[in-house]
Amino acid sequence: MGTYIAQADLVPGLLQEQDLVQLTNDSDGPDPDTVVDAVVDQAILDAEAEVDGYLGTRYALPLQTVPRIVKTLAARVAVYKLRSRRPNTLTEDQTSDYDRATKMLVKISEGVVTLGSQPEPSANAERIIKTSTTDRVYGRSNLSDF
Repeated sequence: MGTYIAQADLVPGLLQEQDLVQLTNDSDGPDPDTVVDAVVDQAILDAEAEVDGYLGTRYALPLQTVPRIVKTLAARVAVYKLRSRRPNTLTEDQTSDYDRATKMLVKISEGVVTLGSQPEPSANAERIIKTSTTDRVYGRSNLSDF
């Protein structure tokens, strides 16, 4: 389970249970008809990390409240991550859905689309540039002395 979404946000809205079984279960063992939760959780974490990569440029993370648009985009990215485990089965529509989600994330990171009243990121001390100067050794005033 992630910060923004859970497995319940993927099924049945974006995936059917049987599709999730096929995308996550790699074994032919005793229980080939079950969803492997660890694979779903990893896809969700990867999707949320990707979403945070975009949101972190404009918003303080973690988000205090998770807007519906973030949940929707994270779910779409997670579904793509799951489907990409079986690259032969990716359709053009599924790839386009992922592309649309990332384009929306870019718009959010650029400030074209907002998440509402989320706090701006605080100044990061590691990103502040500091400069120092020393007195000039040579200059117009003392150059004639040499």
